[in-house]
Amino acid sequence: GSPCVLLAPATLSTMMQVTEDRYQRWTYSTFLKLLRWIAFFISITAPSLYVAVVAYNPGLLPVDLLLLSAANRINVPFSAVTEVVIMEFFIELLREASIRLPGSISSAMSIVGGLIVGDAAIRAGLVSPLLIIIIGLASLTSFVIPSYELASSLRLVKYFLLAFSAVFGIFGLTVGLVLFVSQLCALSSYGTEFTAPFSPAYRKGFVESLIELPIFRRNTRPEYYEPVDLIRMK
Repeated sequence: GSPCVLLAPATLSTMMQVTEDRYQRWTYSTFLKLLRWIAFFISITAPSLYVAVVAYNPGLLPVDLLLLSAANRINVPFSAVTEVVIMEFFIELLREASIRLPGSISSAMSIVGGLIVGDAAIRAGLVSPLLIIIIGLASLTSFVIPSYELASSLRLVKYFLLAFSAVFGIFGLTVGLVLFVSQLCALSSYGTEFTAPFSPAYRKGFVESLIELPIFRRNTRPEYYEPVDLIRMK
């Protein structure tokens, strides 16, 4: 009686796709696919990048943006890491509260609660306005990811990268990303690598994961699944 099914083997590329991609023009579907991959990267790196740049590597910012960031944080009593942890804690509370509340008020709770908490935190001088933008962007991009299971896992990865950035700055963020990608490459699902067709690389599968091909070009099944018949039905 369940309306859901489980698809196996599971790969990263399939978790970033939605059914609607096949039923729209390939140009628009390609745009949405690329948008999801950009959101994937922003959702896990935005808070960590903010901490790394503001606390350890401010020289990477343009002079105007550096002066603006310093002016916004002049009255903030906390470090950049503490700022991010406080705001992420409030965002996680709002996210869970909106899920548990009845549907009629959950959307209002998430939107109004976020605005109130953000505005109150800025007025109280607890966080900088730039951080509110960064945290809001990271939260917004996490909702773009189609797979709920993947998005939930990335929420934990975000804190993993934040810890590395808090200790080592940009270098720590780079090391954290390398470890994260290495872990993804080590995963497999029913004999298929989780990162296929990126690693190991399959040329056509790589292109199809980023670009929605026109219907007359979709004549083969994914090679990394090792299908019995590679050619799709015509």
